[in-house]
Amino acid sequence: PAAFAVHLPGQISYCWDAAVCDLRYIWQGEFLDNTAIWKGHKDAKAKVLGDIFYKQAILPSIAIASTNSPNKKQFKGYKILKDKYLEFHYQIDKMDVYETIKETSDRKGILRTFKIPKLNADLRFQHTHTPRMKTWYKGAELTNPTIKLSPAQAKEFTLEYKLDK
Repeated sequence: PAAFAVHLPGQISYCWDAAVCDLRYIWQGEFLDNTAIWKGHKDAKAKVLGDIFYKQAILPSIAIASTNSPNKKQFKGYKILKDKYLEFHYQIDKMDVYETIKETSDRKGILRTFKIPKLNADLRFQHTHTPRMKTWYKGAELTNPTIKLSPAQAKEFTLEYKLDK
């Protein structure tokens, strides 16, 4: 298992977990303390130095809605886009998913963009409500922790996670 910790402009960072192919948390402020890792300690972990304002408590956050059993996810890799952001590639039940995470224009949150070019079933997306952050889809705040998107809506969509200040 491996996780990506990415520090974006505006002191916004996130952790994306390749083992479960999902966003785990978002924080603001300083990045990481990797001292224990650099010393070679067994099972060492990096320490988040900033203030975590979002933890994805509901996993998986994205699933094909038409299946009754849990979707099988498989990490396929990542690439660095021309604008220097990471694009994660994974599969849900052998269907390709591409996910990119960028900071918002005011640098108080992230934009999480999904591309699922060959989707032919409804998609279910779950997010975690937190008192300090709001999640938005197409300019509307999400008040329900689960949204269902049609194949046409889910072929490419963006969610905005933003500090509520």
